[in-house]
Amino acid sequence: MVQLTQRPENFFQFVCILLMNVLCAQSYGMFVATLADTIQSAQRLSAFLIIVLMLFGGFYLNLSSIWPGFQFIEVFSFIQYCFTALCINEFAGLKFACDAGQDSTYCLVTGEQVLTQAGMSGRTVAGEIGKLFALAVLFRILAYLLLRFKGKRLCSCIES
Repeated sequence: MVQLTQRPENFFQFVCILLMNVLCAQSYGMFVATLADTIQSAQRLSAFLIIVLMLFGGFYLNLSSIWPGFQFIEVFSFIQYCFTALCINEFAGLKFACDAGQDSTYCLVTGEQVLTQAGMSGRTVAGEIGKLFALAVLFRILAYLLLRFKGKRLCSCIES
């Protein structure tokens, strides 16, 4: 109906990408939960950070049009890695037909042209999944370290 790529390997890559996204989102949630002192502050902080990560996730801004001063935020956007991997999984190798008489500057003929226009050329699904995994591990390590630090502070308050 929507003419998505119908190869089994693309479907299994799609599932793998979404599972890695869920793992990374859970790790992000644990990190924010350990960062905040109360549930209310964790909810506010998480909402703010998710909006920032969504802005730099590739949905609303072309990845190549981000001002260099803010490009470091893109590194921590697990949404961007998931979106990029899903786009590559879907568009790589596709061919499109343009209508007769349509201006060729606005008609993209290949999936690679779509990826290049979105600033995603030169990336791979495996690379983006690896980045998602690395970010999930980073968030979990940071959450662990915060728990260790806050746990010592909390224990000293209890003992007094």
